[in-house]
Amino acid sequence: MNIEELNKLGVPNFVIDYFKSQKITHLNSAQLKAVNQGLLEGKNLLVCTPTGSGKTAIATFAIARNLSK
Repeated sequence: MNIEELNKLGVPNFVIDYFKSQKITHLNSAQLKAVNQGLLEGKNLLVCTPTGSGKTAIATFAIARNLSK
């Protein structure tokens, strides 16, 4: 999934712009799975993936979406 598609799911543009400035343009498999499992719909998730796999980005997407409501 292209990171810009997160805007349609409620993630604010400033978050997407930040990730794009860091050369992150697509979600990795763990991030995509979290989105598909309802991360941006307010569902509770437990993400268990290795260090450096994108857990902080997953949390950032959810936090930013909830604060933008």
